[in-house]
Amino acid sequence: MAVAFSSSVEEVLKRTVHISRQTVSDHSDEELSQCFELDRCSKWINDRSFRRVALQFPDDLLSMSVRVAQKLGSTVADCKLYILGDTSFGSCCVDEVAAEHAACQGVIHFGHSCLSPPSRLEVLLVLGVYPIDWTPLGLQLSQIQPTAFEPPSAASQPDKASQPADIEFLVIVDTKYCSQIDIIRGQLPSGAIIGHPIVPGDENPECEGREMFRRIFPTRRPLSDFRSLLWVGRDGQALVNVLLQFYSATVWAYDPETGTLQRQGMSIVSINRYGCFS
Repeated sequence: MAVAFSSSVEEVLKRTVHISRQTVSDHSDEELSQCFELDRCSKWINDRSFRRVALQFPDDLLSMSVRVAQKLGSTVADCKLYILGDTSFGSCCVDEVAAEHAACQGVIHFGHSCLSPPSRLEVLLVLGVYPIDWTPLGLQLSQIQPTAFEPPSAASQPDKASQPADIEFLVIVDTKYCSQIDIIRGQLPSGAIIGHPIVPGDENPECEGREMFRRIFPTRRPLSDFRSLLWVGRDGQALVNVLLQFYSATVWAYDPETGTLQRQGMSIVSINRYGCFS
């Protein structure tokens, strides 16, 4: 069994693209500016006096790329904007090669990101600001049994059962929703230890602790000691990576778009679906 570090060309051509309910193209200009942080993008370009900038969008945001480019272009002087929509492999990574083909001086990367630092060009990561109601997350967490966040060995022993506030568990938020970490924290039990993203260009996170998945978790405990975890985001490659890392842990996943909380587990179906192994 070999590990595949990149997708095959055939897989790219056959890839099914998920179109999020938050990415329909009928957003108002104000909503568009807020979601894609266009004021921040404009300031970033103007402060550096860039003349050529690439705008990289994942497949599920390409439908909005023209509107974003037009609106952003009206706020930057003497700067040509190039839309990158042909990223063959992981769209979570900055495509510096494609940007250099257009002689761009910098890249603005929109959407989900693996937070990998760039190697050559200046990059601005725009993770997005999406209007999400997080109340269902808190309600569903309060309804499940306290032992749901304990490993099976502990949950099977009544004398070791804990209250929700006593159980420490890791929380990993997909980068798409990292702008709302403070709001999400308000829906979590006190035992939740939420990871803060390490964004390239801002290598001094607000908290100190253990690092994993380009996130800092405010705890001194080794992260491998945790046997309970909550993933906040959609099903996909990022979740599979978490399941592979915490294969023996109890993992719950909350999908913000459907408002559903489900217990997760690694399976051959998941591995084959996202091309982790070949």
